[in-house]
Amino acid sequence: MAKNDRPARLALTAAVVALLLGGTGTLVQQRFPARPGGTVAGIEVTGAPAVVRPAPEPGVATPLTHRAGGGADIGFTGGAPRVRIAAPAPPPGFAAVVITAEGTRLLPAAYDTATRSIVADLPRPGRFWGGVLDLAALGRDVVPGLVARPECAGRAASFGGVTVAAGSVASSTGPGHAATGPRQAAGSGSAPSDGGNAAISGGVGHTVSSGGSTTKPARAASPDNTANAVPGQPQPPVWVCVTANAGHAGITLTSNARVPYRIAVPPGWPESGARTRPPQPRDLLWPGTTVTYEVPFNHLPATLRGQADPGAALGATLAAAAQRVAALFGEADRAAPDVLTCAAAVASARYAADAPVAAGVWAALGPCHLDGGETVRWFLAAGIEDVARGAAAAGPAFDVPITTGRARQFTPTVEYRPKPAAATTRVAGRCDAVSAVSGRHDAYRCAGGGTTYDPCFAGPEPRVVCPTSATGAVLLTYADGLPSPPQAGGTADPFLLALADGVQCLAVASGGYACGDGEARDVDTSSPMWMVDGRVVVKAYT
Repeated sequence: MAKNDRPARLALTAAVVALLLGGTGTLVQQRFPARPGGTVAGIEVTGAPAVVRPAPEPGVATPLTHRAGGGADIGFTGGAPRVRIAAPAPPPGFAAVVITAEGTRLLPAAYDTATRSIVADLPRPGRFWGGVLDLAALGRDVVPGLVARPECAGRAASFGGVTVAAGSVASSTGPGHAATGPRQAAGSGSAPSDGGNAAISGGVGHTVSSGGSTTKPARAASPDNTANAVPGQPQPPVWVCVTANAGHAGITLTSNARVPYRIAVPPGWPESGARTRPPQPRDLLWPGTTVTYEVPFNHLPATLRGQADPGAALGATLAAAAQRVAALFGEADRAAPDVLTCAAAVASARYAADAPVAAGVWAALGPCHLDGGETVRWFLAAGIEDVARGAAAAGPAFDVPITTGRARQFTPTVEYRPKPAAATTRVAGRCDAVSAVSGRHDAYRCAGGGTTYDPCFAGPEPRVVCPTSATGAVLLTYADGLPSPPQAGGTADPFLLALADGVQCLAVASGGYACGDGEARDVDTSSPMWMVDGRVVVKAYT
């Protein structure tokens, strides 16, 4: 009589399937119909008829999640079934989720301790795996990393005999506690001024030159100021680069910290230039971003100060984490461009007021309209302290001295010699007074062709030469002679200034100099290289 071994074969098949599902998750080409209340290899679907098949490991998985239970390909045509996936309880700092969309999306889930399973409602058919989200890793994932040291850091810049340099970034433990800066593995040291030359910062010791002017390289950097960071040694919270051009210095700060810094600029400095994302208030330097200040030479030397803002760091981290979770859950709305700025401002105010824990800051971020809405807020609320661990602790305060120096140069004065043959325009007119801008004994104030010229210098009678630039002049033929000239030895004040950027300025009777736009400007003669509105005077004509 034939032996019926069908029950044994079915039991063996079930054991093999269970082994495959619970171990490697290998796809088994077998359909498993599951009715409400039915289970397949630790996967239970209730609430609607479904077809359950085993699913292989997801081909792509976010590094923030880990498999914690079996996987299944679940198909259904109606209703909203609920899936239970047998899994151990999530460890502290992890939250239960269901991984879907081949590992790229998540479903909000809860852990049921009574049945030791991850529970979630299924919005649509697909493949699903039990998993956990590492909340601490989520916080770390949204904090920018450190940036590479820019090649320009530690270099001085020169224009028109003026050298600009950034000194060493001096760190301190807090306001009012100045301390010697840490060993700057990739920072810049400063050399003392030598005979009027600028204190040029260390680093690689190069100089950026412009306007035909060049400065000497910086002194050799100390062993602590190498060009590349040394592992295990502190690095400055900012890298500093300087440029110089047309009477202005460009001071660029590049964040090298994982916490925002509030930058205090000296009085009179202009608004900073364009910044990289995200949008930010003028005094906040975000991790991984840069900010540039264009400062006239006459506002230097000066010192920039930075103070870490852990409140802003906490708010920005929580807001960025919410955006990341919303994207993982497929619930990211189009965020307003100032979400992170709002979060940083709200958290900074709360943090400074009463130093709250992360939960207090998280609860205050409602007006910032974070992505994901209530689902994300509910999901993160229970583990927000773990998320906040990714926010960097407050970094040290720092000072950056911006130094200037002038090379051994001066603005030369040149006596203007009238050359009638060099005149480019000829007019007829009158000379009724001596010059109001020059004390030379041959200088007059004349008018012709509807224009007043001052000064005009006497030439072969009856002509005067009226310079309009260093190379251009009007030859004016006068009537009725010339007035009595000033006495010999009068003050020969400069009537024409040539600036390093090519602009020329003419003296005006009311005082100062007009540099092409008609507005009078004063000349600063307090140093060997004269300046007009922060621009170097390379030659003065008397």
